Amino acid sequence: MLFQTYYRLDPWGFTPPLEPFASIRFDLAQERFSLFMTYQHRISEDEGSQILIQTLHRCDAVSEDAQRLFAGEMEIDWLTQKGKQDGLNPFPRSCREFILGLHARMDQLATGVFNVLRWRLGILGGPLTLSSEWPSMRWHDPSKGEQIMDEHGYLNRQMLAGVFTLDLPEMQRVSFDETCRHSVENLLQFQSREPLHHDLFREAWQNKEANWRSLLVMAVAAAETGFKTTAIDLSPAVAWLLEKLPSPSLPLMVREYLEQLPARRTFDGQVRRPPKMLITTLQKGVELRNKLVHGRVEDVDSDELSDILVAIRDLLYLLDFYRGHEWALARITPDVLAKIKEPPPCERD
Repeated sequence: MLFQTYYRLDPWGFTPPLEPFASIRFDLAQERFSLFMTYQHRISEDEGSQILIQTLHRCDAVSEDAQRLFAGEMEIDWLTQKGKQDGLNPFPRSCREFILGLHARMDQLATGVFNVLRWRLGILGGPLTLSSEWPSMRWHDPSKGEQIMDEHGYLNRQMLAGVFTLDLPEMQRVSFDETCRHSVENLLQFQSREPLHHDLFREAWQNKEANWRSLLVMAVAAAETGFKTTAIDLSPAVAWLLEKLPSPSLPLMVREYLEQLPARRTFDGQVRRPPKMLITTLQKGVELRNKLVHGRVEDVDSDELSDILVAIRDLLYLLDFYRGHEWALARITPDVLAKIKEPPPCERD
């Protein structure tokens, strides 16, 4: 059976603002999941445009009671729902467990897909977790005909009418660049979520306007986590040393150790460290973080903080490249990437 739910987001709560795309699908062992993003028209003059994310999830492991419920073969006293908070009380326990479990699963899948997509496209800000209400789910039994959504069935009856009842063509393909589509699908197939260091960095970025102290601490932690994670991934033998012993400072590891890693992607066969200006900015970030946590600084220049954030983000995507993600180079600041690609002095004419 097919199940659908949706999420509404403010496109301007992200950096850069969210743009619509067609659906992207991936296959799991016994289920399929598709995510579709589009602009939702304004409901009133007072409301701005929103991004509407719809999902389509195929689940064949439907309980017998739930199948009877969806087929209209189970008599339900809808009046008993009145005054109930969750609205599920009239249904057998097996139906309640299936519905709530499926709803949680769909939120989990949507969050994972959305965040992997944001990692790939370099989108910051916005919610870390997508969350919907179970009454917003709709369902369809493909064996009953071509109509994508059934006219009957309690999930459909709970669904609000109007702009929220958009049909989602089953398993469309994505419409953006074919190379981008292929890399996103590979990420979804082989990596269930974005790396922790990017997750931490996005959390830091969300504090950009409200709490620069939290932003700085989390951003530097993201950089340190990213470097150690990359080093362990590429050279598992160093795992014990990095996990059990005090590590050298981040700038020192970037300056002295990065080029020794057995990277999966290289620049003409070489692993190159970031340019000196980036490492210097990382050094400032680490020193400022240390002063902050020891109570020796109370304010920071906003331009300096922005430079630190950009340097950390460039480092994280450079590390992604060395881990095998060639697309990550497109996310690095062009000037920084040009410096990295320059051949060493000894190789220049």
